[in-house]
Amino acid sequence: MATVSSGNRIEVPRGRLVLAGAVGLILQVSLVSQVSPFSGSADIVALVVMSVGLLFGSLPGAVFGFSVGVILDLLLIQTLGQYALMYLAVGYGAGRLMELRAPSGRLVLLPLGAAATATVTLGFGLLQVLLGGGANLNVVVLRQTALAVLWGALLAVPVDAMVRKIVVVRRKARPDTSRSGRSHAYATGGLSPLTPGRKK
Repeated sequence: MATVSSGNRIEVPRGRLVLAGAVGLILQVSLVSQVSPFSGSADIVALVVMSVGLLFGSLPGAVFGFSVGVILDLLLIQTLGQYALMYLAVGYGAGRLMELRAPSGRLVLLPLGAAATATVTLGFGLLQVLLGGGANLNVVVLRQTALAVLWGALLAVPVDAMVRKIVVVRRKARPDTSRSGRSHAYATGGLSPLTPGRKK
């Protein structure tokens, strides 16, 4: 899987994306569900999907988000497709933002992480209501959304750094062979293409 940006080719093995998704799922299921300070509101997977979208664009971000969402639905034994739909939206949205504006700087991850986790929490709560899950939008979902925004902002930077280390983006610049060849010829006393050569 590869994308081209600013004349550089970004190549990432699919296996590294699988590893990043696996790490996010393990942290979500084992850490967030077990550690009380997170209160079940921190969404590590949403932040991982956001980082992948910011790195590779809308289509890879959407595919990655849908894939890890389906796996999380299966792990939590719930209605199939709920997290898949939410993470697809997060991956696509982060990817489109990268393609349109290419945000730079680490501080921009704070509002992006808060927005990503809030989107998943609100969207999941809305789906629960539409599917007859009995969720209370006035109390439960709003409280979970507030906590998700807080944890999303706090964890966005470290999770993004973790994803970048796992993925290991390799940039290969395309060499300009025509200019380099001419400059080498001039430096070594070669003939210029604009002047006729001298016969020996």
